Amino acid sequence: ILDPFVDKILVCGTFAFLAGDGFVNAQGVLVSDVQGWMLVVILGRELLVTSLRGVTEGGGQSFGANLYGKTKMVLQSATAVTVLVTIAHPDGIFGTPWFTYGRVILLYLTVIVTLLSMFSYLHAARGVLLHMSVSGK
Repeated sequence: ILDPFVDKILVCGTFAFLAGDGFVNAQGVLVSDVQGWMLVVILGRELLVTSLRGVTEGGGQSFGANLYGKTKMVLQSATAVTVLVTIAHPDGIFGTPWFTYGRVILLYLTVIVTLLSMFSYLHAARGVLLHMSVSGK
């Protein structure tokens, strides 16, 4: 129960930190490339899936992590580390255009996989959701 909760706290906290004002340079540019809308997608997905898990497991059905969720977690973790490393060492090899463009591509890939995993969990919970809408609960 606590492991997925702690994962969500770490991921959401890290991306909220990276999207914050602490990563705006003197020219007003967000150097982390983590946009506010990306944070909304990541946080929204985590809250939705946690809610679905609670409702589904409360109804007596299993709602464990699937391949999409595990892939999402690995990708989010790798992206967070990549963003932190490329910001921490902008004058070395990690500041090269290859790493900068790679960071942006990794961020967008993370958002896409996050959305795909959300849809897979919505699909997995469709029976419980339909039952709730019919019964009015």
